[in-house]
Amino acid sequence: MKNYWRMSNFSIFSVFYTYIDHSSYPADRLFVQDKVRIKYKREYAKEDSPYRIIFCKVGKKDTARFEQALDKLKAEASLGEAKQFLASAKTVKDLHVLATTRNGVDTAELRTMGDFLRDKDPKAVAVIASINGEKITFLAVCGKEAVARGIKAGDLVRHVSAICGGKGGGKPDSAMGGGSDPLKVDDALASVD
Repeated sequence: MKNYWRMSNFSIFSVFYTYIDHSSYPADRLFVQDKVRIKYKREYAKEDSPYRIIFCKVGKKDTARFEQALDKLKAEASLGEAKQFLASAKTVKDLHVLATTRNGVDTAELRTMGDFLRDKDPKAVAVIASINGEKITFLAVCGKEAVARGIKAGDLVRHVSAICGGKGGGKPDSAMGGGSDPLKVDDALASVD
């Protein structure tokens, strides 16, 4: 899911966008870094929310850099979440085991998070589930030490997918699968421990 939307407009020189940012405005840092010129139009925020909906105008020649900067922002946010997940992992037989759910995440974002977890911690054994409507996507990753001890991501994802009425598979260090019964996701993730 994107964090920006291109608005319909009738200008030959610019494009209107709406995007979501945090109250600390990390997108601005990326716009400056990537030399994107923006004219801010309006900003909306709920009183108790740290997020902002921002309306802006971007020159047509800057639209690609603008969209790339916001894609980078989304990737950075995913990595921040992955770091939090890693900090909350349980230690089981000297491995760092993590099983969690992230709703509404696409497969590319899941892979980014999984790759970070696998590469950052060689003892990581992680299963992340994403629920989109009735569809469940599982990603399992195992660090180098976990794979050396015989833990395989492909086996993990097959196991959790089967609990939810689906299938999956992949390599020993990274695998994906799916299911169709969202009510059993918690049971599937609990079986990872």
